[in-house]
Amino acid sequence: MKLSEAIRLGSMLGPQGFGCYSLGDFRCAIASATFAATGRSLASLSEVAELWPIVLTRPAGWHWPNPQHLEGGRHMNQSPTVFTAILCLNDHERWTREQIADWVEGIERQHGAAAAEVVAEVSA
Repeated sequence: MKLSEAIRLGSMLGPQGFGCYSLGDFRCAIASATFAATGRSLASLSEVAELWPIVLTRPAGWHWPNPQHLEGGRHMNQSPTVFTAILCLNDHERWTREQIADWVEGIERQHGAAAAEVVAEVSA
């Protein structure tokens, strides 16, 4: 399942959350994707990267949409990873998970389907 597909599926499984990965049934885009793929809301970058290595890439030409949202301006001189960008779009820009999935789908197309798709086992 591609990350964009998992975000879309996860968005149907509960309301969107902001400022945290998961709080009750509320889930951000990342937590929604991991919940859809594994049945758990995984929070760490390493766990998410195991499912979708594309989260570690830096999308070409993408910059922070609203730099004042960054704490102390850190990372402003570098483009974010897909993982960090998704968190920013979810929490600060308040994009819907469907909008985020559309954006991620564009990144997946740039990287090719083989690099974007990872089969996740559903945990028992």
